[in-house]
Amino acid sequence: MTLFAEGRNSPRLSWWGEMVTVGFSAWAACGAFLDGWAHSKVVQFETFFTPWHAVFYSGFVALTVWLGWSVRRFARAGRRGLEAIPAGYRLGVLGLGIFTLGTVGDMLWHMGLGIEQEGERLSSPAHLALFVGGLLAITSPLRAAWADPERTPTLRRFLPPLLSATLATMVMVFMIGHLWAFYSADLIGRLQYGTALDQLASTAEAKRAFGYLIQARVGGSLLLSTALLLAPLLVLVRRWRLPPGSATIMFATVALGMSALRELHLAETVFVALLTGATADWLLATLRPSSSRVGAFRLFAALVPLILWTLYFAATALRWGLGVSPELWVGGIFFAAATGLGLALVMLPGGEPTEFQAGQGDLR
Repeated sequence: MTLFAEGRNSPRLSWWGEMVTVGFSAWAACGAFLDGWAHSKVVQFETFFTPWHAVFYSGFVALTVWLGWSVRRFARAGRRGLEAIPAGYRLGVLGLGIFTLGTVGDMLWHMGLGIEQEGERLSSPAHLALFVGGLLAITSPLRAAWADPERTPTLRRFLPPLLSATLATMVMVFMIGHLWAFYSADLIGRLQYGTALDQLASTAEAKRAFGYLIQARVGGSLLLSTALLLAPLLVLVRRWRLPPGSATIMFATVALGMSALRELHLAETVFVALLTGATADWLLATLRPSSSRVGAFRLFAALVPLILWTLYFAATALRWGLGVSPELWVGGIFFAAATGLGLALVMLPGGEPTEFQAGQGDLR
């Protein structure tokens, strides 16, 4: 098993080396999800030092040690300065520095101001620094693979950038967890929707006002979730011809992680994501969307959210019933598909692929 390789311009980690990075990144990501679960399920002490933080931060310590050892190995082989940093990892080094500062800030924040509550928890300055730094670090295998000339990799060869992009998507969705559309499944159920309105308001006017807020939350979360889930996949599709199973792995992993935060209370959403991913993989093989097949790229971008949210509302109706009007879910599906199309238009605004769209260059 070889962990290192030599590139033409920069040293490279081998496939196994990239998978080590992915493994430590997954360790840290699982720690973040475990901490998120604990905040809602376990009585919290007003302290920074918890078992959940230990899992989270130890993952990034392991990632830092691994990258430091890799840089040292290349330096001993004759590389100097930035040239000793593996291809694709320069932003990762910066990210680990930002993450370290965020760690110190998070500890001081908790010691001085206590533990954040509910929706404000993930938007503190220290947590935003952890998010930015961590995202730069865990996407290093994706940046490393970007400059490879290979455009039709096998699934095994493609696993490091695919899993890197999947972990990044999970982290981004985690950061907006309270606006993750799958969490609305039980809220918009017939019984739950009516019960929520009865508890929130006692007059007809108040019920209409709170009903509007719930509907706005559901509709807005559909569009935001569509963008966060679909955009990374479209970036990969624009660069590579994805091997079968790529979309299934990405969608199902993200949905499973978010469902685990709620102790699989909404397990049907995992099957929705799994089926949508499998359908997306079939569409990739059938339509062959790419930067040179702009029409197919746009059609794919519109069809995937249309399929996803149609299955989502169907599964919700089967389990919970639908308490919201057809206008809300039909309109939600339509605008989600429009969001996908809009993303495609932004990514490929013209008919000719640019140099960046064709996968040239090095994202470090």
